[in-house]
Amino acid sequence: FEALLGGIRKMFKGNKGGQLGIGLLVGAMDIATANNTVAIVMANPIALEMADNYGITPRKSASLLDTFSCIAQGIIPYGAQMLVAISAVAELGYEISAMQIIPKLYYPMLLFVSSVIWIFLIPGVDKNSRQRIK
Repeated sequence: FEALLGGIRKMFKGNKGGQLGIGLLVGAMDIATANNTVAIVMANPIALEMADNYGITPRKSASLLDTFSCIAQGIIPYGAQMLVAISAVAELGYEISAMQIIPKLYYPMLLFVSSVIWIFLIPGVDKNSRQRIK
C-alpha cells in the first residue's frame, strides 16, 4: 500500500485530486479485503494524513471513505452482495454468474459518477471561513 500511496501523491495534486486519491485508496483496499469495514479501518490513518496534506476536512474524508468503499464493494465479483445475489438465484433453481450481474449494477456505477461530479464540479465551502475551496 506504500507504493499505492506514493503513486496517488504523484498523480493527484490539490484538494480535488486528494479527494479522488482517498477514494482510490479505500477502493483498492476494499478490492484487496472484500470487506468495507476492514478497508475503511485500514485506509483511515493514511486518509487522515492525505486529508491533512490536501486540505480536506475530516467529515469529507470520512464521507469519501464510506462512499468509495461502497462503490468497490458493490462491483467486485467476490463481494458479499454479489455472493448473496448468486446464492439467491441458485435457490430459485437458476444459474447466474457475477459477470452476468456486473453490467446491471446501476447503483454503484451511478454512485461513482455522482461522486466524481460532486468532487470536480461542485465547489466546496469551508464552513468556518465561508470561503470556496478550489
